[in-house]
Amino acid sequence: MPIQNKWILVPLSDITTPKEGRICYSSRWWLVTSNNEVLFYKSYNSPQCNGNKKLSEYLAGRISKEIEDSNLTCQFIDMAFIPHDCGDY
Repeated sequence: MPIQNKWILVPLSDITTPKEGRICYSSRWWLVTSNNEVLFYKSYNSPQCNGNKKLSEYLAGRISKEIEDSNLTCQFIDMAFIPHDCGDY
C-alpha cells in the first residue's frame, strides 16, 4: 500500500471486499481521497474513520491540507475489512 509521509493509503475496494483473517469495522465515516483510497495513520490499527460524521468532516478539513488533497471526503461504509498485524496490539 502506498505511504505518503505518515499516511497509509489503501484502495477503497480493498477494505470493502471481505477477506479471511481481517478485522471488521461497521457503520463508520471514512476519510477517502480523490483517488478512492482510505487513510490510516502510520499503521492499520489507526484507521481514519469515526461513527460521528461531523467529527470526520472536521478531520477531513485538517488532513486534506497535510496530504494536499482538497477533495478529501467522508464516505459512510457499512462494513470495512481491515488487515492487521497482531504485533500492533
